[in-house]
Amino acid sequence: MVRSESEPPTPPPGAVFLSYAHEDADAACRIAYALRAAGVEVWFD
Repeated sequence: MVRSESEPPTPPPGAVFLSYAHEDADAACRIAYALRAAGVEVWFD
């Protein structure tokens, strides 16, 4: 499958895409850290 340059990259299967509001950035970072520590690949928005 060819991806156009206007499409965002797609996380690989089993990865987590974490999207958050600006005011929740600290909590999102803590969640991402915990997931990564558990071996989960995390993509941030």
